[in-house]
Amino acid sequence: AADQVAVALVVGVHGHRRVAEHGLRPGRRDHEFDVAANDGITDMPKAPVRFVVLDFQIGKRSLAAIMEAGLNAIPRPVDAGRCNGRYFMNGIGVGFDGNVAARMSRLKRKKGITGYWMTVVRNIFFYREQTCRIICSEFSEECRLLMVNAMNGQRSGGGFNVTPDAVMDDGLFNVLVIPRLPIWMRLRYLPVIEKGRHTKLPFLRYFKTDRIRFACDEPMDAHLDGEYLSGREFEIAVVKGKFLFRY
Repeated sequence: AADQVAVALVVGVHGHRRVAEHGLRPGRRDHEFDVAANDGITDMPKAPVRFVVLDFQIGKRSLAAIMEAGLNAIPRPVDAGRCNGRYFMNGIGVGFDGNVAARMSRLKRKKGITGYWMTVVRNIFFYREQTCRIICSEFSEECRLLMVNAMNGQRSGGGFNVTPDAVMDDGLFNVLVIPRLPIWMRLRYLPVIEKGRHTKLPFLRYFKTDRIRFACDEPMDAHLDGEYLSGREFEIAVVKGKFLFRY
């Protein structure tokens, strides 16, 4: 399709946030996605690609099998998301993990995994929830919100399995809504969420939708595929079959 982009082969990701042999770049307009996979190397957040590799279970194959799939497999459509006109691949997080992204963007040192976990621990004790309205056909509520994620993939942040049964080609987001929690509950359930064992917990909401809106009284921190942004409103929709992957 004219609005799809083919990705021939993801061969690796390194610490400078580059991916070889792809044609994706967050923030482009629709017409700018119609490019060949071998047009060169463009910037893309490291984390979403790593999580896509995990979600496709590419990492469980041998290098020879990965190369074979990248060269010969039939391209399969994979969904994207769009938030306030910007495309994303893996997911959006508003609240707690958005604030982590905000603080990480301001760090001058320790921007790796050490800096990430130091920031997470700090937020466990000091992050304060804000009021947010969550509006979609499946669920609508106003609450003091710890965090909300609308995910196309399964993992976010430092590998937290926030939406463990998300599928990247079903035309739906998996949405996790966590309301205000006291510090002891944050400490108790953070490891549970990291392992993806939280979806049946009674104090959170977990559901699927193809469109959702977050409206906040004050600007809230958020991240889009790990890239920091802030706003009062986030209009989010699935763009079905936006990308083509060989895997």
